[in-house]
Amino acid sequence: MILSAKKIASPCLKGLAGTLFVAALLMVGTDALAEEPDLRASGELEHSYAEGATVNLAHEHRLRLESLKLHETFTDIGTYYRLGEGFEVGGAYRIIFASGGGGWNLERRPYVDVVASVNVFSIDVSLRPRVEYRIRSAGASLRYSPEIRAELNDVLFQPFVADEVFLTSGGDVQRNRASVGLSPTRTLSVFYLLQTDHADSVEYTNVLGLKYRLDL
Repeated sequence: MILSAKKIASPCLKGLAGTLFVAALLMVGTDALAEEPDLRASGELEHSYAEGATVNLAHEHRLRLESLKLHETFTDIGTYYRLGEGFEVGGAYRIIFASGGGGWNLERRPYVDVVASVNVFSIDVSLRPRVEYRIRSAGASLRYSPEIRAELNDVLFQPFVADEVFLTSGGDVQRNRASVGLSPTRTLSVFYLLQTDHADSVEYTNVLGLKYRLDL
């Protein structure tokens, strides 16, 4: 007997609610080990200049939540091409300014994305491998960051979950970002993100985010 999409979506919603609950527990449970929480506010403009092709401009501010002190800015300009149903390629040139050492440090980070997506029982699932080339004063290096994301587009507020892993060129796990969020409108998303950094010791950062997107 084949289950209806409604019957399948119901447990998916329960699972998503459980994920939100777990995320809340993680935020509380890691608070004692975490650095000062972050607030991330970003905006993106997208313009379609040809069939299946867009140019994108994005900017993000990262602030310490308690002090509202700005510590990083990201600016991206890039383009994406839809090669077929559920398949897209593109890339961008990213410029980063980060505070540290009593001043601001510049990092340039061009990257290339491949995005594959499929809709399964009203759940949009996407996989986005990314290769980025980090150019800093200390030198340059490659990094890989695959991300998987699932979104319920036919549900109120369009809840979503995502997980992104950052790998060095040698295959070592450098960072992980697990997030849950809502999109109350087509252009606005809010989310909670737990960032785990793997260095000499494991460090956690709780992040609250707001993202605005506009199509021109």
